[in-house]
Amino acid sequence: MSDIRNTPIGLSTLLTLVLSGLACAQPPGTETPAPESPSTGAPAGEASTGESNQNPTPESRPEGQAPRAEPEQQDSEFQPAAEEFLARLLRGSWGSNEPFPIDSFAGSLRITPLGDAAAETGRVDADLKVLFRSPTRIRYSLEESGRRVERGIDENGPWERDDQGTIALDSRLELEQARDALYGHLRSARILCELLDPAVAFAQLQPTQAVAESRFKLGREGFDAVRLVGRINRWPLWQPVEGQPAEAPVEIELYAQPIAGQEDQTESRLRLRAVVVRPLVRAAGVGEEEVLIPGPTTETILLREPRPLTDGPQLPTEVYICQDKDADGPEPTAPQAKIKILDPSLGEELGEGRFRRPK
Repeated sequence: MSDIRNTPIGLSTLLTLVLSGLACAQPPGTETPAPESPSTGAPAGEASTGESNQNPTPESRPEGQAPRAEPEQQDSEFQPAAEEFLARLLRGSWGSNEPFPIDSFAGSLRITPLGDAAAETGRVDADLKVLFRSPTRIRYSLEESGRRVERGIDENGPWERDDQGTIALDSRLELEQARDALYGHLRSARILCELLDPAVAFAQLQPTQAVAESRFKLGREGFDAVRLVGRINRWPLWQPVEGQPAEAPVEIELYAQPIAGQEDQTESRLRLRAVVVRPLVRAAGVGEEEVLIPGPTTETILLREPRPLTDGPQLPTEVYICQDKDADGPEPTAPQAKIKILDPSLGEELGEGRFRRPK
């Protein structure tokens, strides 16, 4: 097989930069997950797989690898209003349709770098054909440097195929770029799938502030909204900060707007417009008790162009992404990437064979 891991920067690097913020580099020596047991889906052998914190999977993450403190429980006046907020999101997402679990996605994604990311990468649109099943199965194909590349994760771990054949994306350093891109796309697919059904995705949110009217602003984008602020014990990040896990406890802000043209205000509905995520970090100098506070990194997701699916939810067909790593620096003025969701199919039964690597 031709050595494709040492090629000049192409779409693999571009997509890693775009989908995982502006960098998705992992520490050298990242190891891949152990093969899973076909009967249980759990890693074979010992619980610890030795993989880095940047690319863990729920089946294989060793205990203690990430902060496991539950968000502070809020048995206060915040809870009833938060539950009503989420109920209004559910009505706004599904309308009169019967909700069903959204744990899979099939379709195409068009990814466009914006702003500084476009300048750094030479602005190239990338089209991916994606199959995803929560939480750790993915398979996608794309054109990269003039050749067709396919990547995925099956019960035996990550793999890649080109016109020369199929290889395992194991822990070899020369495979790091492709491996990082794959896990970046896995995190992206997980977040997109979560946002397609926000009332379910945020069901475990513990509110920390009262639901209130607020102003969302990202560069020149701004609108009035209803805001819910709380904590979630685990949320997949677009770009994990080096030394922190790909899933982390977060403080999260949800910005939603009432849906226009509602005649029955007793059944008022909300549409999710934006999500702001701040990974929690351990506070220094607080004694032996673990205390988590919002860290300096902020990830902002802006949702646009909703359209209803037949017998399904309202689907935001454009997702804009922005990451700011410096809370004390200037605020970002624009999103860094745009993802266009094309011809989506939700909740499709995707068996293990759909993700298995070609021979």
